[in-house]
Amino acid sequence: MLYGVGTGPGDPELLTVKAVRTIESCPVIAAPQTADGVMVALDLTPEMSSPLHIVPGGYDDVRRAIGWPGTKVVMKARRSLADTKRILREEGAFDGAELVEDCGLPGERVYRSLDDVPDRGSYFSTMVVR
Repeated sequence: MLYGVGTGPGDPELLTVKAVRTIESCPVIAAPQTADGVMVALDLTPEMSSPLHIVPGGYDDVRRAIGWPGTKVVMKARRSLADTKRILREEGAFDGAELVEDCGLPGERVYRSLDDVPDRGSYFSTMVVR
């Protein structure tokens, strides 16, 4: 499950109860990073135990991204889905990947195994690689 939680104006006292509950229930937390490498929103949340990388589906060096530590979220993976699946197999990361198409939309499909994923999915395909 992927949640988007706003941290408001930056005061932890102003987070909603629902936001706090959602953040506390998540095993992985991602936050934007400034040019200086600071993640201001993480000052409001529990410490992350491993990095989370957001990778655009058209990223030229998917193989390099797959080698990064932590969890990778490949957004709009459709364009390079067949190649990404092949690279995941070659890099030994295929079994740790899942995909959802059209998340939150009427035709939502969740694939727990990439073996079940067609080589050309929906435009709104999001892959998670652990």
